Amino acid sequence: MEIFEILDADEQRQLRLLQFLLRQSKPLSFGALTQHLAQSPATLHSDLSALCNRLVRLEGGLTLDLTDDVIELHGTHQWSAQEIDYYCFFERSLSYRLLIDLLIHPELSLVQRAEMLHISRATLARRIRELNGHLEEFQVQIKAGRLAGSEPQIRHLFVQWIWATVPYDLIVSQIMVPSGTAVIEGIERRSPGLFSWDGTVRMQLYFAIMKARAAKHTANLPRGVCLDDATPELALIRDVVATHAHATGMTWTAGEQLWLERMMKANMAFSTDSEGGRRAIAAETAKDPAITALDRTIGQLVRTSLGAFTIADDVFDMLSYSLQQSYFSVLYFNGIINVPANYIPMPVMFRVPSERVTKVLVRMRQATATIMATHGGISAEKLDELSLRYRMAMDLVIANIQDKIVVGCNFGRDRMFTEAQIELIRRTLRTTVTVDFEAYHPAHHYDAVITARPTSAAERQDARVFIVLSPDFTPDMGDLELFLEHIYMRFLSERYDRFVAAQRETAGED
Repeated sequence: MEIFEILDADEQRQLRLLQFLLRQSKPLSFGALTQHLAQSPATLHSDLSALCNRLVRLEGGLTLDLTDDVIELHGTHQWSAQEIDYYCFFERSLSYRLLIDLLIHPELSLVQRAEMLHISRATLARRIRELNGHLEEFQVQIKAGRLAGSEPQIRHLFVQWIWATVPYDLIVSQIMVPSGTAVIEGIERRSPGLFSWDGTVRMQLYFAIMKARAAKHTANLPRGVCLDDATPELALIRDVVATHAHATGMTWTAGEQLWLERMMKANMAFSTDSEGGRRAIAAETAKDPAITALDRTIGQLVRTSLGAFTIADDVFDMLSYSLQQSYFSVLYFNGIINVPANYIPMPVMFRVPSERVTKVLVRMRQATATIMATHGGISAEKLDELSLRYRMAMDLVIANIQDKIVVGCNFGRDRMFTEAQIELIRRTLRTTVTVDFEAYHPAHHYDAVITARPTSAAERQDARVFIVLSPDFTPDMGDLELFLEHIYMRFLSERYDRFVAAQRETAGED
């Protein structure tokens, strides 16, 4: 489910207009904007006027200047994309308010709900039909004005939805409840570092949602499932939650505990940096054949595919535990809220050329489909979600490649001057390329050479040469960064291709 689908057509159109204007670096003419958006002048005039009114909610953070035929967006950029979308669109959206109202007031009748939202019963009925279409993938529906579906799925829907749309500050100040905060703090006092930072926020959000619905709705144990022996970390969680539930009069069952633990894993609550967090993640993985098979197969595929490079084992371990939590999210819960790329910036490129990585990602997707075919199958939407997680995981691993290019620096002066210039380059360079700079020696092998002496170009047949124009490198730095990125990409590509060729040769011999 795309988060903007819930908005009305005119709201979506105005949102696209705002997003387009935010990407512009200079003013636009009204005619150019009309042509680009393929809208009539009347519609664009109406949308610009409505957008001006929406931006008032940002208290001057963004303003729209409509002077003569020129349109320009001004702002202090103190608002995040999520905050802009929430305050200007979601907070005012009727469908959005209806969805949140179903959480806050779960037992209202249709008549009461229509009165609370200040709409007619006919309008409410139409909005419910529209929402039900969006909620179908979560296996949740609105019937007789109330949410219908399994309790874990309903809670999963609201955790996903609120986390994707509501700014963090509002979650902390208006949604979290003291009982949930007390549980998380009690666990962290006894096991520091067990949870990731955003994991603690998501779990407090879950407790708030559970409390909003817990008066008449509980999560039950699935048939044939029971709580069994736990790791020390899960035993600690169970103890703290049970103690707190008793003290506050909460109804706490084995089913609630099971779904809490699954929700923790599915929402990346456990830290992959701590031993306790890793044990908690692995505890239920070992009991699930599908997740065990995915973890083993995908992990081996990634290791094998990137065998050409030097990557620490701990990086692969972190990848494994992160993906295990992703598997819980996709396999135990239905429905996904797709978050826009401008909320969480995606990697702009792989450090291994994309066509090579794409081949590996295709193999990962195929392996996932094959495994899940023997474990009840997997929907195309869930396979797409896992494929996106695989892409991010591959970028994480590739970003930790330890192999470096070696660059010789020849500035035609003494060694001390050269070392000072090398340090200047290190401080000024803005790139993720992993480089070892050293004072140039004609007998050494280099992947590239940086020099202030043009004659050095004729001396090297094994390395690309970059000639600097200025002693302080200021005019050269942008070109030097591009040069090093090109050299590094070529270095990784050649190493990867040699590795693949060797694998094929070995397979042919076998």
